[in-house]
Amino acid sequence: MEETRESGVTFGEICKVIWKRIWIVLIVTFTVAFIAFLAARYIYNPRKETYSVSFVLTYPSSEERKYPDGSPFYYQDMISTEKLTEAKNADKAFSNIDVEELSAKDKISIQAETREQNGVLQYTGRYTVTVSSNYFSGREQAADFLTALVRLTQEEVLSVVSEMNYRLDDSAFNDADFSGKLDLLSRQKDSLVGEFNRWISLYSDNYSVAGKTLVNHRAETEAIFGSAVRNSLYTELDINGYVPLELVEERRALLTAEKERNNKQIEELGGIESGNLTVLNFSEKLSSLITRNVEIDVQLANMTEENIKAFEKKLSEVYATMQAAADKVREVGVALCNQETRAYLETSQAIEEGGLSSVLAAAVGAVLGFVLSCLMVYFTEVSKSRKTLAVSGEEGESPEPEQEPFEESAEEPAEAEENSEKNAEENAEEENADEDQ
Repeated sequence: MEETRESGVTFGEICKVIWKRIWIVLIVTFTVAFIAFLAARYIYNPRKETYSVSFVLTYPSSEERKYPDGSPFYYQDMISTEKLTEAKNADKAFSNIDVEELSAKDKISIQAETREQNGVLQYTGRYTVTVSSNYFSGREQAADFLTALVRLTQEEVLSVVSEMNYRLDDSAFNDADFSGKLDLLSRQKDSLVGEFNRWISLYSDNYSVAGKTLVNHRAETEAIFGSAVRNSLYTELDINGYVPLELVEERRALLTAEKERNNKQIEELGGIESGNLTVLNFSEKLSSLITRNVEIDVQLANMTEENIKAFEKKLSEVYATMQAAADKVREVGVALCNQETRAYLETSQAIEEGGLSSVLAAAVGAVLGFVLSCLMVYFTEVSKSRKTLAVSGEEGESPEPEQEPFEESAEEPAEAEENSEKNAEENAEEENADEDQ
């Protein structure tokens, strides 16, 4: 079967020419493929390729973007230069990572996943950190570094938990007057019960922490400084008007002066004509002054050192009980956060994105190298053949008629046709001879 010709040259002849120089084709092919592999791996990919890991960080109040102690939580701080430096110093294997440049050139980013619930945007606790691959020796190192970064954030959350303090400040309590002390104790009581209510809303009444359910812990706190005790202390203070011992004499003097002024006003009111009572409504004012004087007499009578010390003792006992309750709330809070604080990567390997597959680049380079080398070899051989024919003609030799290299002579088809006719005539003569016989 004859091979198809194009411009007088068959595909088989082209292959024969290339095969003679196959070693050149192979060298060029492998060289281009290797260059493409190196260019993709070390030049193009480091600029375009990124590594990313997704991780989950959850703890009580994480959806509110707050630390367990109520302070605001900014997830962008997880990739701050300070945190990157801490992660780098955590392992000698990270010594080659330029964290300053990584941060300064914004080659690291973090995204927080959110969801909308009842029209309110909430954070799910899932984050994705993406870094440029140019700053890491490989995907494994990037995954290890980002894992260390996640651990730091988890440790920070637990550190905040360990430092939680629900106690009243001693100096603030001691410097307050009796009314201020009662207000401080009341607010602390409400705050401690409110903390249990918040935890119950996040989990459930029967969630067990430190050996008891949250609802039982709350009940114990509610029993401390109950409404009966609270109201009793407020009432006693209001009636007796207690002040610290160092202010008793000053307070007595003020009360005595106030009573004298009230008595003077009462005498003046008693001398006014009855016709003016409808205008000034003296009966109401008179009653108010008399009532106030009774209160002053009670306060002057009860404002003794013994009574004041007894009241101070009651406040001190409530204060000590509330401080113990605050420590208990902290204990429960630490245990709860240790149980519920989780930070883990969703995959053990960093996800590689962007860039170009080095193997694919090598394959494409091999194809291009093969095609280019074949063309180079073929046209080089054609040029040599033409030069050889030209040199032979100049030296006076009898070269064959000029023809394109590897192109068959134009006379060959004519000779083939003439041979075909002769064969036909011979076949005809043989047939006639058979008939005559």
